[in-house]
Amino acid sequence: MELEKLLSQTSLIQEIENLKNQVDALKPFPNDIEQKILQKFRLDWNYHSNAIEGNPYTYGETLTFIMHGITAKGKTMKDHFDVKGHNEGINYILNLVKDERSISESDIRALHKLILVEPYEVDTITPSGLPSKKMILIGDYKKEPNHVKTKTGEIHYYASPEDTPFLMEELIKWYNQCAENKEIHPLVTAALFHHKLTEIHPFDDGNGRMARLIMNLILLKSGFPPVVVRNEDKNNYYEALSLADAGEKRHIVEYLGNLLLHSLNIYIKGAKGESIEDESDLDKEIALFKAGLEKEDTLLEILSYNIQNRILTESVFILFSKFNEKIKQFDELFLDCSHFISISYSNSIDPIFEWNDYIKRKIFDFIDKKVLIEKICFNVIQYKYVANGYKKTRNPSNFSINITIGFNDYEYIIMSQGIEIKKMYSENLSATEINSIMSLVIKNFISFLQK
Repeated sequence: MELEKLLSQTSLIQEIENLKNQVDALKPFPNDIEQKILQKFRLDWNYHSNAIEGNPYTYGETLTFIMHGITAKGKTMKDHFDVKGHNEGINYILNLVKDERSISESDIRALHKLILVEPYEVDTITPSGLPSKKMILIGDYKKEPNHVKTKTGEIHYYASPEDTPFLMEELIKWYNQCAENKEIHPLVTAALFHHKLTEIHPFDDGNGRMARLIMNLILLKSGFPPVVVRNEDKNNYYEALSLADAGEKRHIVEYLGNLLLHSLNIYIKGAKGESIEDESDLDKEIALFKAGLEKEDTLLEILSYNIQNRILTESVFILFSKFNEKIKQFDELFLDCSHFISISYSNSIDPIFEWNDYIKRKIFDFIDKKVLIEKICFNVIQYKYVANGYKKTRNPSNFSINITIGFNDYEYIIMSQGIEIKKMYSENLSATEINSIMSLVIKNFISFLQK
């Protein structure tokens, strides 16, 4: 216990105690202030702890999921479970604090079950170096070694599966001794418990989240706020843990101690009616605002080369190809027929492409070169059907059909013989719309031929 006592006798610890006394002097907080502060800690804690482990949920998606139960689009079920499980883990440790119970191994295993939610399979490498699959169990200590390869290519070794039960039992004994010793500061206990747990790495997965949860449980039990290790600062966090691996325990205590000072200052600011938002929280607010616009479909896409090519591929050429197949059935009624596409730019003569099996590739090649040279998008693409010499009349007549696609800043417009359909760039032509356009145009053409 001498190291623990020594680490508890620093100016940083004294600064933490001074701030805690200031917080205690301001209590009790108004309920709305208390809830606002706790909500900030919960959201930051959930988001950053999961993000450190690679979860792709944004801060806004985390907030929406926790506050409203709405899952994020494009995320896996495992991603959802990570956020849900971590939030349930916070609830679990808050109940432990409320019940004023000590920490046991059964609590640690129960907490692991909560945060991982259900077993899952991951890719792994066998001792012989072959790729394999491994089932991650929940609530049970590891049955196989879980060493990892560092960025430098070295192997970082954790406790063996055989030693893990004994080491976890010793960890709980050590914690109880520290908790009973008034000369050891709760921050020191929390920081060293965090390091010891990650050093053992008792579970197949989730050890980092577990260590941060129990670290905060120790702080909360002693009347301190939780600390949040931020995702953008994880390299410094890992560096402090690496130094602790090498025997330099002071660094992890100092690193987490500075985070604790930040958390105490949040309480003081909140109690005084000041803003409790971090500088980076402004970026979160902006991201949340933009995410809200996107969910309401009010964020408009502005015409770009990529958007234009997508619309050509997913809407325009499907319409043109289907229409070309239909209109070809009239060719035999005329002496001569032409099927082609023209493209209009604001600063050049329209190029014309005769319809054949290679037309799509030719047009895209032309557009690519045009964009590379002049850096502009085209204004109009038009399908043209020109039929000369109608065979069913004594005076052969000529007919033409144009289907025109015009591009504006935010939308494209389909026009042909009185038809006009406007679509935002986020919207493709549906099969029903394509069939409707073809039907109207061809029926109009037939009516012209019948006159």
